[in-house]
Amino acid sequence: MCAAAARRRRPGSSPIVASKYPQLVRPSVDASVVVVGNELLSGHTEDANGPFLAEQMRELGHRVRRITVVPDDEHEIVSALQDAKARAGLVFVCGGLGPTADDVTIDAVAAFLERPLHEPEPAREQIHRIYRKGHKRDLIDSPDVDDDAWRMARVPEGATVVRNDEGAAPGSVHTVADTRLYVLPGPPAELQSVVHHLRRRDLIPVEDAMTEIEVELDTFEAPVSSELDTLDRENPDVEIGSYPQHGERRVVVRLRGEPEAVEDAHEALNEALGDIVIDGA
Repeated sequence: MCAAAARRRRPGSSPIVASKYPQLVRPSVDASVVVVGNELLSGHTEDANGPFLAEQMRELGHRVRRITVVPDDEHEIVSALQDAKARAGLVFVCGGLGPTADDVTIDAVAAFLERPLHEPEPAREQIHRIYRKGHKRDLIDSPDVDDDAWRMARVPEGATVVRNDEGAAPGSVHTVADTRLYVLPGPPAELQSVVHHLRRRDLIPVEDAMTEIEVELDTFEAPVSSELDTLDRENPDVEIGSYPQHGERRVVVRLRGEPEAVEDAHEALNEALGDIVIDGA
């Protein structure tokens, strides 16, 4: 076997497509995700939002450093947000924006920001629009918004309200010191709709380019652990991860960082393990 096969991800897509060229992705800002829901901690629901946000951040060039799951408890949410703010420039909190008593995320966000809640017109119009849409589709009996639903229009003062095409609760964006906080609904279709509008409106920052290369090795992980440890030690500016594929004789190695540093690490990987690289994988 000769040169390692580099792979790239195209923006907005999940599959990895074979290519001899590395993809240029954008630079890293640390991100942290706080996922809210008793149903997640009880095992009744599997979290889809954390992985989705991690993938979105990867496409935009940011690193998700931590995904934390907390219960529907105001104190727990505030504590998680404080921890996330200390670690990351981008913080996402999702879930708990509904109209019932256990939906306390927006109250926790207001407490964290130390800002009062109000009902701005864009948030009220979001709820009006969804109720009208639901009534036209015979999903609800009346287009009139009931009193409890107006809880979903509450956001802390100073927020940028973001459209949700799939549900009543809008998303919102807040700035606190050097951190940008994104508040998102919990149902995955709703969260994805809000993230779509965040990206469309350029509300998630993106800057310089980084490179990501993926290489496949025809081996199990243990026999090459020494070479991979050396590669990691000698390339401190490159994120290097190895991922054995369950039930297969195959290890995926990913290299990510500044273009020149990644190319150097890629060359070193070829020199050390080129005879077991799966060419064109």
